[in-house]
Amino acid sequence: MDEQRRSIYEDLSSLIEGDVRCDATTRAVYSSDASLYSIEPLAVVAPQHADDVVALARYAHSKNYSLTPRGAGTAVTGSCLGSGIIVDFSRYMNQIEWIDEGTVRVQAGITRAQLNQELAKTGRYFAPDPANANVTTIGGMLGVNAAGSRSVRIGTTRDHVHSIELVTSTGHRLEAGLESLRILTSLPPQISHAPLVNGITSAEDPVLEQNYKRTLVSKLAKLLEDNEELIYEKQPSMLRNTCGYVLRKVLLDGRINLPRLLVGSEGTLGMFTAATLHTTPLPQYRGIALILFGHTQTALQAMQAITPLQPSACDLLDRRLISLAREADEKFARLITPAAEAVMLVEASGFNEADVKERLQTMLKKVRSLNIRAVFAAETYDRDEIDFLWTLPRRVVPHLSRLGGVERPIPIVEDVAVSPECLGEFLSEA
Repeated sequence: MDEQRRSIYEDLSSLIEGDVRCDATTRAVYSSDASLYSIEPLAVVAPQHADDVVALARYAHSKNYSLTPRGAGTAVTGSCLGSGIIVDFSRYMNQIEWIDEGTVRVQAGITRAQLNQELAKTGRYFAPDPANANVTTIGGMLGVNAAGSRSVRIGTTRDHVHSIELVTSTGHRLEAGLESLRILTSLPPQISHAPLVNGITSAEDPVLEQNYKRTLVSKLAKLLEDNEELIYEKQPSMLRNTCGYVLRKVLLDGRINLPRLLVGSEGTLGMFTAATLHTTPLPQYRGIALILFGHTQTALQAMQAITPLQPSACDLLDRRLISLAREADEKFARLITPAAEAVMLVEASGFNEADVKERLQTMLKKVRSLNIRAVFAAETYDRDEIDFLWTLPRRVVPHLSRLGGVERPIPIVEDVAVSPECLGEFLSEA
């Protein structure tokens, strides 16, 4: 261990209760994720609680070390890699703090699967379902604004957040929610009498935090007001947009929606330590159909036809992904013929069995009415069979890394967002 890392280890070990690791093995493990990148960090820290995160942030700020929060490490863009200190929230900060009617308070390191396992006991769930839903952490979902197959109907992670607790790069701990601009005039700024620690006022002092939050909201409000026309002119209004910060409708009707800005910021505006999330009633009934198509264009035609009917979820896979799925599971090889150029999974869900069946049948009738080459390979209302069919798109990406031969796909572009009505034109030009 070199002098710099030894100093980091000794300093942080005396400041926090969590783990501090600077050894070569740990640094090697955290130097990579699901991307093709590799960046070796100076150290890896697993905080035990938010106070640890505050102390860590203040230390890193004083030493000019970067901090990179890490969830499950499943992103293919290298967003959880860094040359400074990696902060792993999954080891200790992975608890549910409370469950209320319609909301739940969780720490950043809990996985979506763990959260929904507990919420299911109350008949509710956290709705966003990205492809890596079984392993992704809530902090990671907040960081990238995770979505999934059901985002057209239920929205993205951003749409299900009430408030976020975060620690800024300077060590301020804030609860960020829907903030009224009256915070700027309701109380005069106060003077903090908190003691200094290493020349810095304690970040845990409530007066300091209130003044800091007031200043933050004031500056942000002015920035958004001064640039309102530019924001609405240049930033596209799309369901899925992960390019830059979402600024549209952050300032609206005399209030600032801080979670709307923070979700999707990938750790650049602060480290999320906890969040209060909105939960959704768990659908009691579901139905799914697997449809095979002879041409990708006809599959797109079918998808565009059923979109106005509001399916709960709709996924379209092309021939390359179908081939991988057939190789991955013998059951898919039996369901999907080698002649299929595209397949579509379409789902209906709800709280009335007859209504769910009627909605799915309406969508299938719509596809049949198009007079296109299509084979209706499967239709089921059995929960286990539905869950199996949804493994079709979710097991393809991991299979890419196990392809034989010298040449293989390289994960560089994570997502491309295209409006459904423009997909045909996009694919013809791609």
